[in-house]
Amino acid sequence: MTSSNAPNFETIAKLLKKNYNFEWKLNQTVIRRKNLYSIKGRIENILVSNRQDVRLTLYIKKGGMKGEGMVPLIDFSADELRKAVSTARVLAVNAFNKDFPLPSRKPVKNVSYDKKIERIVETKAGDNILCRMHKSIMLTAKNARVIMNSHELHASVEERRVLNSKGQNVRQTKTMIQLESVCSLKKLGIEREVIVEEEVGALKQFNVKRIVQEQILLAKDVLVADSAPFFVGPVIVSGRALSDMFRPHLSIGPFVVHASAKIKYLNLSRYSKGQPIIGQAEHDKLTITSNPFLRDNPVSWAFDDDGTPSSKVVLVQNNFFKNYFGSQKFSHYIKEKPTGQLGVVEVKPGKCSSSAIRKGEHVEIVSFASFVPNDFNGDFSAEIRLGYLVSKTGKKKPFRGGMFTGNLFQLIRDCRLSSRVQEKSGYLGPDSVRFELGNVTAV
Repeated sequence: MTSSNAPNFETIAKLLKKNYNFEWKLNQTVIRRKNLYSIKGRIENILVSNRQDVRLTLYIKKGGMKGEGMVPLIDFSADELRKAVSTARVLAVNAFNKDFPLPSRKPVKNVSYDKKIERIVETKAGDNILCRMHKSIMLTAKNARVIMNSHELHASVEERRVLNSKGQNVRQTKTMIQLESVCSLKKLGIEREVIVEEEVGALKQFNVKRIVQEQILLAKDVLVADSAPFFVGPVIVSGRALSDMFRPHLSIGPFVVHASAKIKYLNLSRYSKGQPIIGQAEHDKLTITSNPFLRDNPVSWAFDDDGTPSSKVVLVQNNFFKNYFGSQKFSHYIKEKPTGQLGVVEVKPGKCSSSAIRKGEHVEIVSFASFVPNDFNGDFSAEIRLGYLVSKTGKKKPFRGGMFTGNLFQLIRDCRLSSRVQEKSGYLGPDSVRFELGNVTAV
């Protein structure tokens, strides 16, 4: 959080241009939020927050090398700027890498945002909209005989701007609305807590009644679920569990990380241009695209932290590696075109219908407690929050716990992708994938 003397972006830029002859970059991020907090069905607070972050990065050239030093700017005066520059210079001369060009002045594609969410954040009437959402959540929970312990609704407007000494000057506004809630279900003396989470970039996508209803249905299955079985054979991963596999919450995932220009430069990528990412595939093949322009998705950005314009780029096509994605710096190092910000991970759907993909005895996993794969070798061991053991006749038996283990690069050698598509934050692709050689282990 900045003080009331937060630096004026244009003033800082003018002083840098006038008084210093080195290369520099300014980043500004402003996040305005309105948050509703509820405990046991009662609204505790509706709070507004305003956060601003301004960073100065200084570049020092020396003998074909370039050093970088980044410092935050909190309060502003010419004196404070001199101190910040002095600190950044010390950092820069101790962090030399190969030289690279800063992005020059180039336009970026316009990425729209939702003005309805902006009005929620900016106006008093927005409080009433959040209150109506709160009432809908409570009514849905009551009708389902579920105890809503707590929930939070967050509406936010984020503005990013990048300006550098080469003339690049770009900005974008992004909106998002989020629900986080914890509810309880009881049956025969057994109680289970379930976490509901959802985030979208537009109000039209945010149907709180549907979101809560879907999670409650899963929660009721968690309540009566057995322990996980030992199972080797077809494992279907669907819904949010599948989006977590292709775009993990804490990383960008093994299929994408090896397409990074930075990882290639560090000699850690297993991909080679024009070569298959795995051996012979039995059924469907992967096509993965980075799309930073998908309308209303929370991760769509028109430029990266350096101000490099984003590009839609095919990373993998029919299991063959096609293109790297990366910043100006690392793309320059490996002599590739910079693509800017990694966007939504788009996976091309297959041709299998929902019924065809679920034929025969199998396990279906719909929710992981956590999915954190090894980004470099593809190994994973993920705890199952909710899954189903499905018999040959189609009878479903819910289970919880246990681990889904394996290697992602091995699993996709024999997989089938659904034709039906889902969109989540950071992911657009099949809503289910069948891995023929899956392994579920009881704990």
